Amino acid sequence: MSKVLFGLHMIDHPQQQQKGVYRSCVSTQRKRAVLSCFRQASLHSLPSLSLIVLLLTGYKTENKSR
Repeated sequence: MSKVLFGLHMIDHPQQQQKGVYRSCVSTQRKRAVLSCFRQASLHSLPSLSLIVLLLTGYKTENKSR
């Protein structure tokens, strides 16, 4: 989640040293949509054990498919 927030911040506040670099603008509506997705499935509200089990099962199924 922090990578997404950092990416959104860098789009809004590009480095001043980088002149001539293409600047893409993300609309406020799209930013709100991204943040609302994170709010819908909050990993912080899950108990830590459930989160660990969820991540481990996802990891196991991903490695079995390879």
